[in-house]
Amino acid sequence: MTETLPISASLLARAHENYYEAWRLLARAARDGAIEEGDGLLCTTVGVPLPFFNQALITRPVADPAALIARADRFYGARGVSWLLRVVEPQPPAVERAALAAGLVRGEPEPGMVQTPLTGEARPVPALEIRRVDDLASLRVFNETSDAGFDLPPEVTEALTTPALLELPDVTMYIGYLGSRPAATSMRVTSHRIAGVYTVATLTEFRGRGIGEAMTWRAALDGRAEGCVAACLQASRMGFPVYARMGFRHVADYATWERT
Repeated sequence: MTETLPISASLLARAHENYYEAWRLLARAARDGAIEEGDGLLCTTVGVPLPFFNQALITRPVADPAALIARADRFYGARGVSWLLRVVEPQPPAVERAALAAGLVRGEPEPGMVQTPLTGEARPVPALEIRRVDDLASLRVFNETSDAGFDLPPEVTEALTTPALLELPDVTMYIGYLGSRPAATSMRVTSHRIAGVYTVATLTEFRGRGIGEAMTWRAALDGRAEGCVAACLQASRMGFPVYARMGFRHVADYATWERT
């Protein structure tokens, strides 16, 4: 990864808020989702036993991180699932001490990236057609395709194929088709005039053609058309150089701790 690059404190804060809001929305819409929030801790679950889908987010400076970790343990322990603690770097030393004392295992930080202003342009991908998800049938295709792209179990599709997800006004999902075959996905969460780009997944057999980049541009530029001033995302190792080439800047890291 590269060093982080500065942007305005206000815009950075709004990008973080978009990330938190994305997890709130998914948890509210999931079949067995739940949220507990207060005192700078946001606990979310979409009801599947995978740590990534059970995120405890420290959303502001806190006085007693050990107490928040204990709260997260109770929230997720009652559901019998492992979970992740995330906090924006540089994290206060007290958070790291509390996480170590609680027995959490430090994971690799996840880079947050922002593009502002939104001035890019998608490169054409021959035969790629990008469609919006607009009913339960296409939502199931979206979830099955993204889960296959991320190598996730079918429980994730079942948890997130709900009418409630379709009814969220600030969430837009896209499926990329090559002919009649679904090949890729992306999702946009719009908040704070930020287009948050999530769930960018391409099936293995279709990688290396620029499809993931096209799916990202579609979500970001649709956000621009709706008045967004920036796009944000969290990058994987595979995706990071693609997003950097697109003009996304590495502006923050999310420190990650796991309760196994």
